[in-house]
Amino acid sequence: MSESDQNSLDLKRYWALVLQRRYLALSIAVAVLSICTLAGFIMPKVYESSSTILIQRSAMVNPLSQGPGEAGTTDIGIATMQDVITSEDTIDRVIRS
Repeated sequence: MSESDQNSLDLKRYWALVLQRRYLALSIAVAVLSICTLAGFIMPKVYESSSTILIQRSAMVNPLSQGPGEAGTTDIGIATMQDVITSEDTIDRVIRS
């Protein structure tokens, strides 16, 4: 006997067992479905969102082209933008929209 014939016989055998005990199989399926449905209604709803903000590097000043005393302004600008983006007012507006 080849392996595909053996698999076919196994499937037929399992199907015969399911048909023989169809009420047991049906009651187990209904119980699992009911538990999953109830869990879906009971569990709290959790909403999650994310966004990506892209900053064009061409709009920012290249620190290598500046003098040695001005290299930190780009870092300060990025920190300022981060504070504005993550402020409570901005996040509230995003949530409302």
